[in-house]
Amino acid sequence: MKQLLLLTIFCCVLPALHAQKTTPAPAQSTAKAKPKPKNLVLNPSFEIRKDTTVNWLVQNPIERAAGWETPNKSNAQVYTSVKKGDKYFVFDPYGADWNFAARTGKNVAGINVLYGNPKYGKRSYIQGELREPLTVGQKYYFGFWVHYHCQGANNIGIAFLPERAKLDSTTEILPFDPASYQKKITNYDKDRTWTFVRDSFIAFKPFQYFVIGNFFPDSLTQVQTASFNHHFAFIDDIVVVEAENPAYSKDVDPKKEEVKWVRNTVTAKSVNSSIILKNIYFDYNKATLLDESNKSLNELLEQMNAQPKLKIKIKGHTSTEGDAAYNLKLSQNRAKAVRDYLLKNGVKTERVQYEGYGETVPIGPNDTEEDRAKNRRVEFEILEK
Repeated sequence: MKQLLLLTIFCCVLPALHAQKTTPAPAQSTAKAKPKPKNLVLNPSFEIRKDTTVNWLVQNPIERAAGWETPNKSNAQVYTSVKKGDKYFVFDPYGADWNFAARTGKNVAGINVLYGNPKYGKRSYIQGELREPLTVGQKYYFGFWVHYHCQGANNIGIAFLPERAKLDSTTEILPFDPASYQKKITNYDKDRTWTFVRDSFIAFKPFQYFVIGNFFPDSLTQVQTASFNHHFAFIDDIVVVEAENPAYSKDVDPKKEEVKWVRNTVTAKSVNSSIILKNIYFDYNKATLLDESNKSLNELLEQMNAQPKLKIKIKGHTSTEGDAAYNLKLSQNRAKAVRDYLLKNGVKTERVQYEGYGETVPIGPNDTEEDRAKNRRVEFEILEK
């Protein structure tokens, strides 16, 4: 895997020195060279593949590349370049071999950026993972190489999430806020060359997962020309690296930026899907919240404040020990305790429902204490956003 060097090396031309026998040789510098920035993106050029039996001469789902997947119904693809005569070709999803090759290695990703052929979906995205979580407050560079099919566009960006998104019901624009995106149009290049796109961002949450694609509506997406019904992009060599200077940019409003990151913690799930609230603790056999729960509760409170239209249902569950009727009542009281915490901290009553399910909806067996602990949980369901 080839790493992408983002630091620009400036060459200095030194004036010639007159050589004299009496002039001592200049002292050798003892300063150590700074290490190259580490690319945090796993499998950034899609060369590592999960399925060695796949036919790499045709289009394949992005899931064939290790660590990558599609977060929505409109499947992104991974393509390979093959040599024919003295040229390399990448498979073209619109019906031909495309006489340009991957920038490095053999494989590239392909996504619909705008419009899109209905067969392939209006918007497609690729989802991946970083080697380690982002450091809050640290400045990063996001970069990728792109080659547009037929006509260029802009707005390919990266949005960071606390977990992998599963929005299988839509081919439309995903409801995420990008931390960084391609602001200028990258034109289609008839010479089949690759264009490098780079931008910076500040990390406001320690997220480790990300989605890449166009998160903007058609009206805010610029195109080279609208004469085609699709604006398809091949992408290679994606990179996320720490910047040397972690300071905030002058044009960044930290409060506004942080709100965007908080919104992504909610929209990573579909409406009507349940999300487990981790690290919620109660007194034994009671509905009294313990202080150890405050961190998770406050994160949920941040999400509610960041999205005033968000409505949720708190759902309580228990394991199977004890009487079923008692467990049902306990689960209701625990869900109510979480709801009451949100109301006490300013969330309006009509935005939060609650319900207890007792032991009727386990997520695993009740054979061991470890499994029973998983079944004793509190979730929230997004009703409206």
